[in-house]
Amino acid sequence: MVGSPVPVLASTPFLRIARALLVLSAALCVASVARTALGIGDARVAEVIYNLAIVSACATWCLRSVVPDPAHGAFVCGSIGSALWLAGGIVTWFDGNDPAFSLADVLMFGINPLICLGLFFYGRSAVPRPIAASRWVDALLSAFTVGAVGAALVIEGALASVADATVTAAVYPTGTVALAACAVGLLALRGWAFDRRFALIVAGAAALATTEILYRRAQVDNVTAEFGTFYDVGWMLGALLMALAAWQPQRPLPVEPRRTEIVVPIVLGAIALTVLIVEGAEHSSSALTITLSGLAVATLLARMALSLNLNYRLLLHSRREAITDSVTGLGNGRRLVADLERLGGARATLVLLDLNGFKAYNDTFGHLAGDQMLERIGGALDAGAGEEGRAYRMGGDEFCVLLPADAATSPAALAAGAAQRGEGFDVTAAFGAVALPEEATSATDALRLADERMYAHKRDGGSRGQPVVEALLELIQQHDPELLRRADAIARAER
Repeated sequence: MVGSPVPVLASTPFLRIARALLVLSAALCVASVARTALGIGDARVAEVIYNLAIVSACATWCLRSVVPDPAHGAFVCGSIGSALWLAGGIVTWFDGNDPAFSLADVLMFGINPLICLGLFFYGRSAVPRPIAASRWVDALLSAFTVGAVGAALVIEGALASVADATVTAAVYPTGTVALAACAVGLLALRGWAFDRRFALIVAGAAALATTEILYRRAQVDNVTAEFGTFYDVGWMLGALLMALAAWQPQRPLPVEPRRTEIVVPIVLGAIALTVLIVEGAEHSSSALTITLSGLAVATLLARMALSLNLNYRLLLHSRREAITDSVTGLGNGRRLVADLERLGGARATLVLLDLNGFKAYNDTFGHLAGDQMLERIGGALDAGAGEEGRAYRMGGDEFCVLLPADAATSPAALAAGAAQRGEGFDVTAAFGAVALPEEATSATDALRLADERMYAHKRDGGSRGQPVVEALLELIQQHDPELLRRADAIARAER
């Protein structure tokens, strides 16, 4: 089962160490909030709390990467990313924080790509195979829409600051938007289904992305954001949530489709269309935003085409099931009534057959063997009907064959071909044939006359087929009540 829980988490001693580290990280987050809100200590104290929280998160990720898990690659990427984060923090501690560009930025530029790669490895283990085409399209739609919104609200302003040599103000938000697009795209591949692990991943990514965007936009506005602000809390909270997600067991995804798989793509498409319209109405529109929102709208159209095609195939499948016998694969009574009505005035022969000895065979050898015999008899009748004819199973041990006027097979030959003999059983078929339209001009008359002739042919004179004929007459009553009333009136007049 994809996404089954990993039992090693319940027994490993690493789990107790990880819990202690997570409690420490949570305590440091609370301390940072209290310090910032109450103004206790200076920026150096805030930096110490921040770096300790990152050390704790890094240790938690490194510890997790040595525990077996289907998503092991994701934890390795998280460990490397947190190590780069820690290294960047150490460089900042000694060299200070240059808002334009620093060695710490060189190290931290790799964090977002590593998280995206980790999401890829996580998706390989957490998304069941095969992945439906509609979910791939939903993932593209999600990524394009998030990218369009991010380009309009974040990246445009960040890119404008590159001229002022604030390279980090452009690179970090761009990487953050790409991370958000990957996370939402992975959620689409999962059918918009959350478990505890993925919910924490999304919450952690959202905390990191929001904090990063606000921090870099402050840089664009020439607002200095040193340690000791609520930006620290946002980054620490994101690191804590991501580390906590790493230690959650992986749960199986729901099998049944969810309503969100219909609603969310519509909402995303509406957002992308809104961005496209608003951005297109501006004189200084961004080519990146226009391109991404246009791709999102095009992907939405592709998603609609897939949905229409799927609904059409489901409709055909439902209709085929409604007129097909599940045991033999032949047409059922509904199919026979429809085919009789489509004949018009064309000449054909209707042959109704009832098996003799099948009930004893079914009771002796079991229902599975009985179904296998029905399948063999249905295949023999279908082969005997030829390319222009058609065989039907009416229910129970009743069959029917519609032969074209020039059929080489006679009703008697059909009955003989349906016979099944072996050690301990002898199953034969009684039949009644009606020439259409010479002997009957309606489906009702044809079925009644064939039923009478079939039971005149049966050796014991029983009437086991009468319920099936009555069921067919009920189908005709539902489909064309006037036809049945006319047939009854004619029958009474003849009597």
